[in-house]
Amino acid sequence: MELYQKYTILTNDAKEYKGEILKQDETQIYMKNKKGEEVIIDKSNIREVKKVDLFSTIAIGLAAIAAVIFVPI
Repeated sequence: MELYQKYTILTNDAKEYKGEILKQDETQIYMKNKKGEEVIIDKSNIREVKKVDLFSTIAIGLAAIAAVIFVPI
C-alpha cells in the first residue's frame, strides 16, 4: 500500500473503513477517514484492501449517463 493514497479496507469482523493511509508499521495501519479522525487497524484483522480509483468510477458514471441519453427507448 502507498502512503497518502485512498483505500477501502474490509476487516474480518465485517467492518469497512474508507480513508487515506497515513502510516503503517509491522502490525498496524493508520488511516484518516472522511471525518478527519485517525483510525488504527491491526494488519492481522484485514480481510481485503481495495484502492479507490476515482478516474474509472467517473468514467463508468459518464458512460451510463451517455447511454441513457443517446439510446432511444
